[in-house]
Amino acid sequence: MSEKEMIVLIAKKNEKAFEKLYNRYHKLLFTIIFQVVNNYDDSADITQDVFMEIWNKINNYNGGNFKYWCISIARNKAIDFVRRKIKKQNDFYKYCENLINRQMIFIEQKKVNDSKLLIDIRKMISCEEFQIIELKLFNKLKFKEIAYIKDMKVNSVTNIYYQALKKIKTKIGGNYEKYYEDN
Repeated sequence: MSEKEMIVLIAKKNEKAFEKLYNRYHKLLFTIIFQVVNNYDDSADITQDVFMEIWNKINNYNGGNFKYWCISIARNKAIDFVRRKIKKQNDFYKYCENLINRQMIFIEQKKVNDSKLLIDIRKMISCEEFQIIELKLFNKLKFKEIAYIKDMKVNSVTNIYYQALKKIKTKIGGNYEKYYEDN
């Protein structure tokens, strides 16, 4: 079956033609997606989404190189997935940072024994992580300034900072009663 015949039949929702398309392009599209996403399971899911989009939007194909049209859909879906994943990760990090900032305000208002809390936090994370958190939260420095002080790349400082916040959040959680001065 020629590519043109296959396209016409898919536009008429012929499942046999769609199966041929799948067999012809599955490995290629999966490989392209995997190169962007770098995760087997996510790539498999996105590949399925790509074929569903081809099935649903075949009438949007305006001629030209069909293979390239399919590749464009695959690449765009993979890039969108990575962007959403990065945004979700950044949203999580902002949540953690806001949580720590809110907890610092809460600690000040509730007369919490901050020295005990800081000692415990210091035990949970490395010296470098603690220094970066201290510079960011207590000294209110920007990542660029911290990177300059520590002679590191901004991206490295940012990653260390967010990994440390994640460790603290996981280990302390929401239970701060043991840090109250009354106890």
